[in-house]
Amino acid sequence: MSTPKHMEQVFLSAYDEYADAIFRHCFFRVNDRERAKELSQEVFVRVWEYLQKHAEDEVENMQALLYRVARNLIIDEYRGRRKHGLSLDLLREEDGFDTEDTRAHEGIIRAVEMTEVEHAMEKLPDHVREALVLRYIDDMSVKDIAALTKETENAVSVRLHRGINELRKLLRTNE
Repeated sequence: MSTPKHMEQVFLSAYDEYADAIFRHCFFRVNDRERAKELSQEVFVRVWEYLQKHAEDEVENMQALLYRVARNLIIDEYRGRRKHGLSLDLLREEDGFDTEDTRAHEGIIRAVEMTEVEHAMEKLPDHVREALVLRYIDDMSVKDIAALTKETENAVSVRLHRGINELRKLLRTNE
């Protein structure tokens, strides 16, 4: 049985370790910085509430719990509204792209390339897109993705392999 102090330490440790990753995950999925912040905060509120209700249970994999909550919130988000793409103007405003900066050209090219990848990924089935985001954006292992999605590691590996191949095809058609 966990003590309240122990639960608080576990929670704070998880927040320190995963807050940025959860935000990136949410941002990449909803393409809205403010909404991603809100969703990230909601993830941690819900996990805290879960820990309070289940104080007697030890969470074996905090990362999986956090991503599962984020995944469910994002699904709810998609049910509630249509997804909007990132624009280069929005990137300039939010990320401070400065056209006078000598590195701005490279930054703009990367932003455009990333936008192309995002648009191509929108054409992938949800379960494929999710696996790619978890693996290559959130840097989760195949084992952790399998635990999160409740699938075999082999199924996740095959999905990632096929997803990368399909993404390459989609990006080639955009050239």
